[in-house]
Amino acid sequence: MPSLLRTVEPDGSDQDLAFLSRLLAHHRIVAMGEATHGTHDFFQFKRRVFEYLVKRQGFTAFAMETPLLEGALLNDYVHGGQGDPVSVLANSYWCWNTQEVLGLVEWMRQYNLDLHHQRKLNFYGFDTQKAFTYGFPALRQYFDRIDNIFTPRLSNIEAQVNEQRRLLSGKSGREQAIQHKEEVAGKLRTVIEQLQNNQVLYVSRSTANEWSMMLRAAQMMLRAAQMMLLAQKDVFEMGFSAGNELRDRGMADNVGWILNQEGANSKVFVWAHNSHLNRDPEYRPNYLDSPYRPKEIPAGEPTTKQMGSFLKAIHKEDLYTIGFEFDGGTFQTQFFDSPGSKPVVKPVALEPAPRDTLPYVLTQVGTPLYFVDFSHAARSQVVEKWLVKKQKAHFYGGMMTAQRSFELIRLARSYDGLVFVKQTRRAVPLEAISEKSP
Repeated sequence: MPSLLRTVEPDGSDQDLAFLSRLLAHHRIVAMGEATHGTHDFFQFKRRVFEYLVKRQGFTAFAMETPLLEGALLNDYVHGGQGDPVSVLANSYWCWNTQEVLGLVEWMRQYNLDLHHQRKLNFYGFDTQKAFTYGFPALRQYFDRIDNIFTPRLSNIEAQVNEQRRLLSGKSGREQAIQHKEEVAGKLRTVIEQLQNNQVLYVSRSTANEWSMMLRAAQMMLRAAQMMLLAQKDVFEMGFSAGNELRDRGMADNVGWILNQEGANSKVFVWAHNSHLNRDPEYRPNYLDSPYRPKEIPAGEPTTKQMGSFLKAIHKEDLYTIGFEFDGGTFQTQFFDSPGSKPVVKPVALEPAPRDTLPYVLTQVGTPLYFVDFSHAARSQVVEKWLVKKQKAHFYGGMMTAQRSFELIRLARSYDGLVFVKQTRRAVPLEAISEKSP
């Protein structure tokens, strides 16, 4: 039977979440998804569950689908350090620039400021994207402070990487960039080796956590270089979403790194899109085809694995994944007004879902907000078959592709549980802040 939920809002009362203590008691990684990147109800309920797990289950780490070093900036803030979370979120992915995410960050800061809380909370980003945007500036500042003899060498490496990126931006330079990809990778390995070979000295001049973050940032730049320099034959052999699989593998690796950072018996809450958390090894995520419409990957093409598959293979029973679905309502997402134009964030309103879809079936339970755990659901042969049958579930990623956008999933093989919200509301955007603002 589904567990009925009182509200999505983190309002302090959590009696309706008591079932989570039993359900999640033995899991070190609780990962919660979202069917869209712009739904108030999804964001707020995830915050509500995170607060519960912190207070009742000893969770100390929050990990979000945002770049590694953006997470580090927010972590500085939640530990009472300097920084402006509004500015960080404004320059992050569009989907996190919301009042809901800011509210979560502020709650974490207040929790850490409370002297009664001996174990403090840490905010992490685990995405591999924007590795160069943040990596080189952060490393340059670090080396300027602890080993400025290496700084000129780092600047030369940065110039070479930027030249490769420039070549890749035009069709004529791509082959030239690919020919020199091992040389560029070798230069980035030099940065990693510099940090590893001087660990004791660098930690003595900074902190163990800062050194570890800089090492991870350098490793993420190497991974990013490997992704952007995939040759066409690599893409053909690995499948259409070869780059996406490298990204998801990297994100799973980062979650493991976070567990190690937190120490023995640590527990981490993971926030990402449904598709990233899908642990079905046969799941075939949509890809975008012109003009920005989702299509299923062709049957003959290799199946690319998602972060959820990698996490499940490594962490096994330590992992519990929760997907989200909705029937109708509002949310926000990015639109391309025309091919090549700059995307803009706009609200979307949906009527109730069609009869041949998963959300339509989920509405038949007759309650507007509930959670179902597939391992403890009342089972019959009919239910068993339905749970592993492909269903049309809502799929809205980083941009709008169609008014009704679906992906095919097998519920019980994709997630351990599911939250259903019948009627959703749009996430509340923060006012944009220019990077040049004082």
